[in-house]
Amino acid sequence: MDLLLGVIREKKITQTVTIQSFDIRTLQYLHKIEPAISTALLIDENDHRSLQQQVDELGYIPTTYSPHYSLATPSLIKACHNMKMKLIPWTVNDANKMKELKKMGVDGLITDYPNRF
Repeated sequence: MDLLLGVIREKKITQTVTIQSFDIRTLQYLHKIEPAISTALLIDENDHRSLQQQVDELGYIPTTYSPHYSLATPSLIKACHNMKMKLIPWTVNDANKMKELKKMGVDGLITDYPNRF
C-alpha cells in the first residue's frame, strides 16, 4: 500500500484517483494515511449485511459504494445518496441492465464493455 501511495503522490493524482477494494483493511489503512484519496467499497453479491453494517465495519463513509449490480435498488441508491456516497455497481455487462440501473439513479457503472452503453 505504501508503494501505491508513493506513486499516487509522485504523480500528483491524489485528487483524481479512486482506490476500490473488497478488503476493508486496505481502505481503512488508506483512509487513515491519506484521507483525501477517494475510496470505493466493493460489495460481493453474497454479502447480505445492511449498508449501515458494512459502513460501520469500515469505520468511515467511503466516497463510493460499489455493490454487485444485482444488489442495486432504488432504496439502496437513496440511502447511499443520503449518506453522501455515490453508488456505482459492478460488473454490468448487459446493455439493458445498464439502462435500467441508470434510470434507477446510479452514479456510474463498472463494466467490461463500456461501448455497450
